[in-house]
Amino acid sequence: MCIGITVVFLPPSVAISGYLFWYQGQRTVLTSHYNRSYIAEEEFPVQSLKSYALGLATLGGAYYAQSLAFPLIEGGTLSARELKEHAMSTRHRDHFSKNNKQFTVYKEGGPGRYAPPKNLFELAKRVAPPITLRVAASSMAFFCAGAVQTFIALKQKPTIRGIR
Repeated sequence: MCIGITVVFLPPSVAISGYLFWYQGQRTVLTSHYNRSYIAEEEFPVQSLKSYALGLATLGGAYYAQSLAFPLIEGGTLSARELKEHAMSTRHRDHFSKNNKQFTVYKEGGPGRYAPPKNLFELAKRVAPPITLRVAASSMAFFCAGAVQTFIALKQKPTIRGIR
């Protein structure tokens, strides 16, 4: 059920929030360019292949630059190390099947051992910091992409006036 909810709600929420942050970056550049808070629709710059390409490059580059800090931020906590080490004890043979496949036995508790969350609060406490970090990074990347794309479009060509 949890995977179904994630598959249904996560892509639209990322797309909507990405567009809103990109739009905010665009509005910030336009507001500073025209020195006023209201920007008419006719004053939006014409986008080109170059502005789209640089916007996408900024999106990827900004997220990548921020993602380099993820291990430094996440690696310092005990729960992150527990999840990374995964604490597999040993591999055992399944004596009940004919093909003798190996399976992994997990131990609970102990220092450095993975212990599954016992309730939803503990799960949220473990999952919230990495998700929050990635949401913030993607939001900043979309904002930067909107700002750079609009800045390049303003420098390239004049705005559309009276064309609809």
